Amino acid sequence: MSNAQPPSSSDGQTKGAEVPLEDIDRLLEQADPEFTKSLDEVRAVEVDKSIEIEATITDDELEGGEQASPTESRWRRMRTRVRLSIFAFRQRLKNGIINFAKSALVWLKVKPKEYALYSIATAKVLAKKSAVPLVAFRNAERSQKILVLLLFAMAGVSLWILAANFKGIWLPKLTEPILRNLGQNAEWVESYDPKQEGESFYTAFPQERHEFLFQRMKVNLRRTAENPLPMGAFEIIVLLDSKDTAIEVRDREVEFFDLLQRVFEEETFVDLETELGKQKLKSRLKRELNQKLTQGWVKDVNYKTFILKP
Repeated sequence: MSNAQPPSSSDGQTKGAEVPLEDIDRLLEQADPEFTKSLDEVRAVEVDKSIEIEATITDDELEGGEQASPTESRWRRMRTRVRLSIFAFRQRLKNGIINFAKSALVWLKVKPKEYALYSIATAKVLAKKSAVPLVAFRNAERSQKILVLLLFAMAGVSLWILAANFKGIWLPKLTEPILRNLGQNAEWVESYDPKQEGESFYTAFPQERHEFLFQRMKVNLRRTAENPLPMGAFEIIVLLDSKDTAIEVRDREVEFFDLLQRVFEEETFVDLETELGKQKLKSRLKRELNQKLTQGWVKDVNYKTFILKP
């Protein structure tokens, strides 16, 4: 026979009911005294109230700056929201365009007949809508038709004036154009050759001439394949505008002499052999001297000696 005994009435009363916390502690102490001692040691540890643990990070800490005022924090939050909204809108727009392009491409490949029919239907609708203004113009009253025509005429004139202005013809002309030729209003017109019939102002009213002669210079000209060792000997006379300019040239004779030599060294035998090359050299010598003068100017340059050796 079995030795099991039926449960007591106290066990029947507690079965299925909630067990109080005190009974749980008593049962744990009876079952495992060591576990109860470890719980008592944990309870004995005091909490350090000076330690604070924050579970959130503010916007200022993320930006690495000092704590901002409420207005600045609000502005930063608003700015962040706007940036996020713009970014999200761009992403949605980009994705929408890509999806639309893909869908349109697939639709064109799969249903070309439907696309052709849709295009024809759309063209018919546009044709009907374009005829609506013409029908309305025909059914309008005479005064309304005249007003519409006047508006079209004013628009055309405005476009014509704008196009003329872009071409340089400014309309209307508020001022008279500049008179560029007196012959249009003259009673009679004559032509003459200034080299034969005219007379220079300086020769008509002769003035004192101020000239300066540079001493002879021997220069090695620029080498070329045809002339490997070209040389030349030159004497230059410069015509100056005043006595003060001539005094300056005399005082700075060494400097100007070196300047003229460097100009000659850059020329070639072929260039200086022709009359055109000599005239160009005169113009260059005159320009170089005028750039160095502090007062007055050189009116002309002449050659006293001009010898070339190829």
